[in-house]
Amino acid sequence: MSLGGIFEIPSLGGDPRLITDDGFGQRYTPDGSTILFVRPVEGLFNRLFTVPRMGGTPVAIQPELNVEMAIVSPDGSKILALAYRDGRREQDLKRWWMISIPGEKLEEVAPPSLLPGETYAPPPLAWTMPDKNSRRQWIIFGRQTGDTYNLFRVAIENGRNVTSEPQQLTFTTGLSTDPSVSESGRMVFENGTSLSTNLWSIPIDTNLGRVTGEPQSLTHVEGVLDDSPSLSRDGKKVAFFSDGRLVVKDLVTGRETQLVQDVTGEPLAPPTISPDGTFVVYYRWNHARTDFDLYSISTAGGSPRLVCRDCGGPGGISSDGTRMLTNRSFVGRGLVRIALVDVTTGKVTDVLSDPKHNLWNPYFSWDDKWMGFKIQTGVDGQHFRLYITPVENFVPAGPDRWIQLTSGEYNDDHQQFSPDGNTIYFNSNRDGFACIWALRLDPKSKRPLGAPFAIRHFHGSQRIYSGVTLLNHMEVNVAKDKIVTNLDEFHSDIWMMELEPGK
Repeated sequence: MSLGGIFEIPSLGGDPRLITDDGFGQRYTPDGSTILFVRPVEGLFNRLFTVPRMGGTPVAIQPELNVEMAIVSPDGSKILALAYRDGRREQDLKRWWMISIPGEKLEEVAPPSLLPGETYAPPPLAWTMPDKNSRRQWIIFGRQTGDTYNLFRVAIENGRNVTSEPQQLTFTTGLSTDPSVSESGRMVFENGTSLSTNLWSIPIDTNLGRVTGEPQSLTHVEGVLDDSPSLSRDGKKVAFFSDGRLVVKDLVTGRETQLVQDVTGEPLAPPTISPDGTFVVYYRWNHARTDFDLYSISTAGGSPRLVCRDCGGPGGISSDGTRMLTNRSFVGRGLVRIALVDVTTGKVTDVLSDPKHNLWNPYFSWDDKWMGFKIQTGVDGQHFRLYITPVENFVPAGPDRWIQLTSGEYNDDHQQFSPDGNTIYFNSNRDGFACIWALRLDPKSKRPLGAPFAIRHFHGSQRIYSGVTLLNHMEVNVAKDKIVTNLDEFHSDIWMMELEPGK
């Protein structure tokens, strides 16, 4: 099973049937004959596709659009989307877009007036026509209101003109989302009373691959996103992003120190703490150029120091703290490659590339004699093979000495060596969920010994990593006595309400 595959199952039970092997955000057209879905392309862009429900070849709809959210009109002839064209994200997300099916025509739609603090148009979530005798239809959308997220609707006529002020539909204390509306105007929706992402520590002897206790919560603030952890090798400090701040936590004393107030809004790459826990490297996207700038800051606080410009997303740091591996790519100009950065001088040198594949997530073994990385095996951003290669003077060996660890059939990611270098830990969807796995290596040859084995499953309905279905940001951080990762936690209920046709 590949992550992001779309299946259909009879509502009264039965065997699932594969519709397409990659994609998400699926929606039926009203007659049930076609499925609209989003597919990741090149691991970065979400493009819109349709596919016949009974199977067939997916067809791209407006392939130059990057889609945040898309819904289908009641007659199945149009799509309303929150989307943007390449290079026009800031401008295009301020409006909605109407797309004809099969996609020849693209028109702008003025969304509800933006509220103070809103940068982009709210995402459209459902399109309904509860009054069959009226030309008026309704777009249901979500909007942040104070500390809650509620559902609203606006009238739309002639397929593209918003003709009413927003009307609030839900008045809940949590997160109201995922509405679905029947032809009669009955709406069901999810109300999440709690949604947060927190850091967890799993007690384990990482050299032996033996879990020694139950997961322990490291952060727990309701509604706060604590994400992208990076653990020092002694297991005593963890750096992470917390709602737009870069924070380091002392796991012995419990003290948290804010290092940077305003980091990049959506962490595409985690910060990296040095092996000895004395400094953290993090990135900022420089819109004037084409890649990440890297900064270093002491874990005791102070002023950040620019390490290098246009040098890529942070990866592993050498055991002495002098060298750092990065994912480097000039946007629109070639594949992602691996670079080596001198942390003191900022000198950047490309050290590993492949003419056909993107290379990601480089990291050193604890003795700096090996380097691990992953290869993207397709354009969907959901299939990767894990590799390791020997290292000499911080420089990895070329393809003739690469050792393949996993098949590429699954989304294997965020791999890390055990302290003795004889086990690789990583996350994977190989059982249909995002879980932590391990693989034994031969101590001499470093070739795999046997099949991967599960370290910790996250199959519960309350505590999982749900974001893995879009982009894999579930980190696996290894110290001698623990693994630290990030998990989504939520509680939610299904609600139902009758929508009045409105005036």
